[in-house]
Amino acid sequence: MRKEWISLSDIGSYQDVQFGFDKYQQAATTDRKTTIANAIVNACFMVPGNNPSMPTIGVNIRQYFYKEASAISSDKIRQDLEVACGTTICGATITSVDFSTQRIADGDFIFLLIVMIRFSPTDEELLGITMKQDAEKYVKFNFDYINM
Repeated sequence: MRKEWISLSDIGSYQDVQFGFDKYQQAATTDRKTTIANAIVNACFMVPGNNPSMPTIGVNIRQYFYKEASAISSDKIRQDLEVACGTTICGATITSVDFSTQRIADGDFIFLLIVMIRFSPTDEELLGITMKQDAEKYVKFNFDYINM
């Protein structure tokens, strides 16, 4: 069975194009959930002003590093994610955001962001994003969906 062609509007709304080709020698794409996870992670690290056509969007998650948890609003992070992701998460809804912060003895800092995404009335998943900033201010991160 040959895979159907994907229009550019579908790619922008649902699938990222990967580097490489699929078994039909067409541009390989990710599935919808992976595309949404990528959009959310990108939005986290976006700083307002990165995109000249939309200068106010971006979460700038690094601004929350080394802050006390009581000084951080999960509702503000959720709203910023929704605005920054825009139509990329078309049909999905970010229903809630939670986070945890932790300083480690050697000067490193851990920020854990949990995003609840509703894909349909019966399909909700948690996206976990772990970020670690070391003493030299380098940030390493990883993300994946968490099975519930």
